[in-house]
Amino acid sequence: MELCDLPAHQIVALIRSKQASAEEVLDSALQRIAQVDGRPGALDPGPALPEDAGKVHAFITLTADLARQQARAVDRAIRSGEDPGELAGVPITVKDIFTVQGAPTTAASRILANFDAPYTATPVERMQRAGALVLGKVNLDEFAFGSSSESSAFQPSPRNPWDTARVPGGSSGGSAAAVAAGECQLSLGTDTAGSIRQPAAF
Repeated sequence: MELCDLPAHQIVALIRSKQASAEEVLDSALQRIAQVDGRPGALDPGPALPEDAGKVHAFITLTADLARQQARAVDRAIRSGEDPGELAGVPITVKDIFTVQGAPTTAASRILANFDAPYTATPVERMQRAGALVLGKVNLDEFAFGSSSESSAFQPSPRNPWDTARVPGGSSGGSAAAVAAGECQLSLGTDTAGSIRQPAAF
């Protein structure tokens, strides 16, 4: 079993006990993403490619450099005997309606394609303070209005990791798909009318 397949509480225990480093956990997650995610969602992606089949396509934006900085900070805290936080070294993804400073926040809409957030949303900030590693922004139904994640302006849209011919549900489809595929342990989603419950069930 790979580190990326372990639940969040086990990741934290391994890092706190120095049996694994946050950077090792991050490397495992990034390797899984490279193996299963395929092309990130993009505006005007062109025709479907043969290599798109069988891929999850959870991401719009990968923030590997940010996650690397955060992993190194967790590992420094561990070496110094400081408390690294309740989510120390746990890879997370963020539904792309939550802002992350310095990263695009698109809400899966063409109209926000060039919006780089000047601040980080409070839920993301709290997870960062707790030691989580922000891997990136994941796809959704445009403006979180939908139940399949297919309405995103950023294509290819997320697929169901159990059967990539099927949808992952929505609107938080990228969040659920990323967790189910072992690309992260946790993901921030939202729920107005089943937007995270439905993908979790799918």
